Amino acid sequence: MKKIIFLISLVFSSSIFAANLEWYDLEMYGRYFLKQDITFDNGITFKAGEQFDMLDFIAGGVPVAFFQMHQVNCQNADQTAEMILVDVPGENKNTVIGAQLEEGCNLGLYVETKDFFTESPFAE
Repeated sequence: MKKIIFLISLVFSSSIFAANLEWYDLEMYGRYFLKQDITFDNGITFKAGEQFDMLDFIAGGVPVAFFQMHQVNCQNADQTAEMILVDVPGENKNTVIGAQLEEGCNLGLYVETKDFFTESPFAE
């Protein structure tokens, strides 16, 4: 009986069954799992399954929202990289976002406000 309960809890805690999140679902200081690899031109890669905390969100009069995510298990705190474009597949619409590696293992994401209700590259 203990083995069955353990297996059931393992299945439900797996990131395979994690809920896909749209951009508007992300909350300040929430912890999320990356659903896809993001590789910068300098070779630094954030791998699918890595944990990120949301540190900041800025939306304003411009048609772009900014999300700042922090890699929980930071390995390259001094690394930075210029912005790249990342395709984010979604059920209803694929979107393209800007991603920039900032000092301190922070991932800056730029999303057009028209895409605010599309899937993000994060899951819970």
